[in-house]
Amino acid sequence: MQTYQQATEALHAFLAKFNKGVDVEPDLDLFEARVVTSLRFLHFIMLIEELSGVEIDPGEIDIAQLKSVSAIQAHFLSSLPDAAVGAE
Repeated sequence: MQTYQQATEALHAFLAKFNKGVDVEPDLDLFEARVVTSLRFLHFIMLIEELSGVEIDPGEIDIAQLKSVSAIQAHFLSSLPDAAVGAE
């Protein structure tokens, strides 16, 4: 199992891979800024599932939980080891 810090780093690496030169701040709206596009959305969901160990039901996706790095951290990564340290 990954730690909160490792999962956050993997999330940033994924986002940077397709968005060279874009500074992905914690509260940046990933969809509005087109950091995550419809073409990458399924890969994005699969990555979050892999990092968090939480299965995301496609029929019940709450976009607000995926809107920014900080939202993903709060909703999917907060139960990982060292989350309290990473949230400071």
